[in-house]
Amino acid sequence: MKKATKQQSPLKVALYLVFIGLFAGTLVAIIAMLDANKPSMITYDFSKYATTFERNVFTVNSTWRAQGATNIVILVHYDMQSRETGRTPVKVNHRGWPSAMPADDSGCERLWRAVMMEPLMLDGMKVYSEYFSTRGDSDEKRARCRFRVASGESFSYFFHNGRVEFSE
Repeated sequence: MKKATKQQSPLKVALYLVFIGLFAGTLVAIIAMLDANKPSMITYDFSKYATTFERNVFTVNSTWRAQGATNIVILVHYDMQSRETGRTPVKVNHRGWPSAMPADDSGCERLWRAVMMEPLMLDGMKVYSEYFSTRGDSDEKRARCRFRVASGESFSYFFHNGRVEFSE
């Protein structure tokens, strides 16, 4: 009887190993699928940020037009229940569009914080802010801030006309 028990023991061990292997393989496959979908989720989330940024920029411009030509517009932020969550002063140019002041990367970061009322973060990833002007500050039509994440998604905001361009 002891011999029969010993013969079943290696069989049980083999079955356990097969079960553990299948379980581990399934976990690896699930993790790989979730990781493969992560960039598209980042793209979706960042495109929502671009849309929110654009909406807030147009709100600033509309407020500027309604209040008259001022250098600063107070942007009122609301949550999903239409409750006020805060107010931020936004510096605008002579056309009423929010501008980066100073005209450099730090100005773009300040612009983001004023327009979005959030830190430069997306799901724990840093959002980088960059100032671009192809001919220096004199060519205001090309001056823009670009906001991007490490995975490559970005959007540019043009000060001249308030246009926001998203790119993957």
